Amino acid sequence: MQKIVLLITIFFMSNIFGQDLNSFDENGKRHGKWMKYYDGTKNLRYKGQFNHGKEIGVFEFFHKEPKGKHPSCIKVFSPKLDIILVKYYTSKGIFLSEGSMKGKKRIGTWSSYERNTGVLIEKEEYENGMLNGTKTSFYEDGKVLQTEEFKNDLSHGKKLMYAPNGKLTSEYVFVNGKTNGLFAEYDKTGKKSLTGKYKMDKPQGIWKYYENGKLVRKKDYTLSNNPLKKKKK
Repeated sequence: MQKIVLLITIFFMSNIFGQDLNSFDENGKRHGKWMKYYDGTKNLRYKGQFNHGKEIGVFEFFHKEPKGKHPSCIKVFSPKLDIILVKYYTSKGIFLSEGSMKGKKRIGTWSSYERNTGVLIEKEEYENGMLNGTKTSFYEDGKVLQTEEFKNDLSHGKKLMYAPNGKLTSEYVFVNGKTNGLFAEYDKTGKKSLTGKYKMDKPQGIWKYYENGKLVRKKDYTLSNNPLKKKKK
């Protein structure tokens, strides 16, 4: 008798759990635990849980043709907020990047990591899915390699590049994705080796070249880039 009761209980519970997987609520919205596979394969596409159509908790997403079993992306959904915490991996579990999303758009600070060492190599600032703010790249020892300012996904503001010893090697100014303004390069001692000016990606005026901090030659872009000032033949 006890065996019969046990079998009935197992059968009943199996039906309950089976109904919970990939189910819909009375309004046709996904509800409960969901697991989806890539069409025509046995490769898992994602798994997670819905609450009347809204993702909640941890969702795991997988590559279509994985080389490992680790999810390629893990998203953590809040039951009350629309902010999603996101982490990306290789299918072998190597951590690649992390940040936040609002809907399908990146927001706030995103960090990327070198896949072989795991060290931080880049930080980016996003607003409404676009780069807005400073993008910083790092050497593997943590020193700054480059900083670049962005506005609406375009370089806008200063771009500074550094040598491994921390000394500035070059500096630019960008406006809407184009170099526009003063430009300078520096030698390994930190002295200027070149100075000039750009106007919307085109060199302008007098460019000066230095060796050991001393001016050695000049190049005049004034005539060559302004047809109105070219000398008549």
